[in-house]
Amino acid sequence: MEHSSINNLNVSQTQQISVVVNVWGGDDALCFRRSMSSIAGQSRRPDEVIIVVDGPISNELEIAIQNFQQQNTLPTKVIDIPIQNGLWNARNIGVRATAFEFVALHDADDVMHPKRLQIQLTEMKRLSVDVCFTSVVEFNTKNGEIIGCRVNKHEVVDVRAIFWNNILSHSSAMFKRDVIIGIGGYRNVYFSEDYDLWLRLIISGKRIGQSKLSLQALGIDSGHLNRRGGLRFVKSENSIHQILRGTHEFSSITLLIRKIIRLSYRLGPELVRQTHRRQLNSRKICAFPTSITEFLDANPVDSGLR
Repeated sequence: MEHSSINNLNVSQTQQISVVVNVWGGDDALCFRRSMSSIAGQSRRPDEVIIVVDGPISNELEIAIQNFQQQNTLPTKVIDIPIQNGLWNARNIGVRATAFEFVALHDADDVMHPKRLQIQLTEMKRLSVDVCFTSVVEFNTKNGEIIGCRVNKHEVVDVRAIFWNNILSHSSAMFKRDVIIGIGGYRNVYFSEDYDLWLRLIISGKRIGQSKLSLQALGIDSGHLNRRGGLRFVKSENSIHQILRGTHEFSSITLLIRKIIRLSYRLGPELVRQTHRRQLNSRKICAFPTSITEFLDANPVDSGLR
């Protein structure tokens, strides 16, 4: 694949935005095209797009990436990682390759609301935070149906808000580049590299906030929950446990109860994770759009954050 270089980046970095998109071999070319179209359609267009390709991908996906570079005016850079080494590594490479102060994350199967970047940058300033998430909807990547909404209760997030569960939707994050690099970036914590990072940021005194508006749609496929269970998660859960223990904010009994619950979630059957998502993470809300097309056409919806 021939990759164009980023150009026109010698302008003032004040309030300029980089978008980092992560792609891997399991991504679908059709989903990728829909995802990138949502970036190109932003009311506040990004000042650069960094596409990080983690390991080998299909020819169809290669062509889709080439077409995005050739058919859009957004300054775009593609970074190939020859051997897949995990999302934590790809995120670090992408963030360090950015040129601007504000970085918005995005995944190849997700969709941005047209006003995401515009609103999220404003919310970061309003909340005076270093990292800002948005409320999100989940949609079926095959038929575009909205499955539910992740409703959160915290506008400013502390350790207690994410003690039991990581309520923060990774690909909805916008953050200050130097804050992430300054703490050492992501670490190799399997499928919990984001949870690990957010906890370390809060403990170090950085501020994390959430917009009440649903500005990101997360693509969910049939294997979504299955990938979040198994013995490989034991080490990750132990790592998060040690971070929480080091805060000295929780009793030993509370920490033990949390660990048992988390391991039950990870090691139990998929039905356990399905129930958890329906009851605690993703809910149907009547006022929400019913399809990804409606999500893109409608004004951002208040998720009910209070």
